[in-house]
Amino acid sequence: MRFPWSKPAPQVVKAAEAAAPISAPTVSAAPAPVYSPTVRDRQTRTLSRAIRPREVEAVLERALLDGDWRAQAELFDMMEDTWPRLTKNLNEVKRAVSRLDYTVTPFTIKGAEPTPSAAERAEFVDSVLWSMKPDATAFEKNTEGMFYDLLDAHGKGISVVEVYWSASSAGIVPRAARQLPGQFVAFPSFGSATQDRILFDPTGRYGSNAQLVPFQPDNFIVAVCQSRSGHPASTALLRSLAKYWIASQFGFQWLVNYAQLFGTPLRWATYDPNNKALLDDICAMLENIGSSGWGAFPVGTTLDMKEPAGKAADNPQKLVMDIADKACDLLILGQTLTTDVGESGGSRALGDVHMSVRDDIMAAAADWLAGVLNTQLVPSILRLNYGDDSEAPLLVPDIKVAEDAKANAERDKILIGDLGLPVEKAWLYERHKIPQPAHDADPETIFSPTMPAAPALPGVPPVSQVPRVAPVGAREVESKILIQARRAVERDRLADAVLERLSGVAADWLRPVRPVFADLIAKATDATITDADFIKALETAQKSMPELFDRLDSDTLARAMEEAMGAAAVNGAVKSSTRA
Repeated sequence: MRFPWSKPAPQVVKAAEAAAPISAPTVSAAPAPVYSPTVRDRQTRTLSRAIRPREVEAVLERALLDGDWRAQAELFDMMEDTWPRLTKNLNEVKRAVSRLDYTVTPFTIKGAEPTPSAAERAEFVDSVLWSMKPDATAFEKNTEGMFYDLLDAHGKGISVVEVYWSASSAGIVPRAARQLPGQFVAFPSFGSATQDRILFDPTGRYGSNAQLVPFQPDNFIVAVCQSRSGHPASTALLRSLAKYWIASQFGFQWLVNYAQLFGTPLRWATYDPNNKALLDDICAMLENIGSSGWGAFPVGTTLDMKEPAGKAADNPQKLVMDIADKACDLLILGQTLTTDVGESGGSRALGDVHMSVRDDIMAAAADWLAGVLNTQLVPSILRLNYGDDSEAPLLVPDIKVAEDAKANAERDKILIGDLGLPVEKAWLYERHKIPQPAHDADPETIFSPTMPAAPALPGVPPVSQVPRVAPVGAREVESKILIQARRAVERDRLADAVLERLSGVAADWLRPVRPVFADLIAKATDATITDADFIKALETAQKSMPELFDRLDSDTLARAMEEAMGAAAVNGAVKSSTRA
């Protein structure tokens, strides 16, 4: 989350510094608040807690046919209030998205730099957007709380938030925000001549839509989120979960009754049938023994405590509740993560796939929220302070994608270690989240492992190792490491080419013997190796592979190298190594 003291985007700073002084914003009067909460607003309830499936169906039908969105909003509130899994999933989306960083970027034409006025407007929006000062006792929210309330539309389809403005030395700024209760939001009913749109009912009374008026643009933010195409009254995500909620609620009641009947030990007593007068006394004792824990029975009475019925996890009531929870996970989060894996657990790959799907949904919700703010709140800030909403900046969510550390390390090893791609060392440390050693650190405290030598074939000398050098500057050490890596890659490629020309076989089939040729090429290009040492190594290599080469000498090797590298390269690189 960005705060007032956070730095603006670099392009904003650059454009603002290069710009000429800009006149202060044209400040108009701050819009007066429209909605003021009352006790009646929280007491309004038309739906019974013991709602039946037919009543739920009627509520959903009225929302579409009669435009009665208020009863549907109350149903959604009841679902969230009584279904823990639904509350958890919706909160997971709303909290994650509302706490993201949102960067204010200036308006630009593609391929051009921001104008001074666009940079100034972006900086102004960035400074006032995160400076809200809400009154918590009046249910007011700051910027993050406003984002959270707007994201209520992610599940319920519609969420309306009123913005409270105040005049300050900076201009007209958003001071706080508050979500509008559902009973103040409505659609026109059938027979009305009013345009079909989301409207504001100042009375907030059910069944009264005579006073429906449009929402004032600078006072309210109307967030509409649809799970599919269609009318907003019938495209809320939670409509698809209504039947699962009903099944879960009845399943829970049945499960509780089942537990009451079969979850406690069954008290069983036998008595002498000849003494029927004892029956009433024994029944009374059995009834009270569950709470008192004792009983007194006459001689001849046998008391037996039966264990509770087993396999409660397999009863149909629990199955219905599990199906409902799974549907809730799939619809809201796009995956079930651990709930669908089972008792045996799941693989890491499956978990990664599930997390990727969840991240996609979070990213889509963040983009949707940014779109709502960019088309409503940001233009309102500009209109109230500049008189128009031209060159409006954009809020862009900073969505961090989780990276595979192992895959990054393997990729960097190939690009940097094998191919010798030069990179900034600071970038490499930051990429792998490794603290960089200080320049004045004691060398004895720095762990720097060396690369192990490649295993040599039996009877063949190992590949010569680069001698260790005395500690020098960090940049010089880095350059030498990269040079050595490039030379190693070049020797491997040359070894493959020489192998193919000498044997006529693809180098991939001869990869086990490539270290031998890599060693020969290293000696051939090393001026410090004497002729005697080179000929000895050559003879050893020829003897170790008689089935491949009947005769391998310096002339044959030189010709193969010339053909592989080109005459000019060979004459310059192995001038002292074509030993006859």
